Amino acid sequence: MELVEIPAHTELKQIAPPETHYIFVELDTDEKLFYRLKKQFPLQFGREVLAIEAVLNIPMRADWRECKCAREEEEDLTKHIHSDFSPSTLSSMFKYISGTSNLNPSCSCAKPS
Repeated sequence: MELVEIPAHTELKQIAPPETHYIFVELDTDEKLFYRLKKQFPLQFGREVLAIEAVLNIPMRADWRECKCAREEEEDLTKHIHSDFSPSTLSSMFKYISGTSNLNPSCSCAKPS
């Protein structure tokens, strides 16, 4: 997959007519990137994007198969996540992602290293 840079002053509607499925990214550098979705779009795309260095910097989590735990560890993770995450706030999620939550199981995929 290759994102194409959109030239400055180009309107998105000029390159993506109605009914077009696409991904549009606007970076803090004012760069605008575009990708026209095809029929065989990768299901793990979101996970891969979030894992890159520029976003969450946890490339080891880009592939879900590299983040497996034993069943007992998964159950322990589930308990900790349920206690860390409350429906009324997102702060627990950010603590978990940043590795500052009280979650400390032995599973290598539980926290970024």
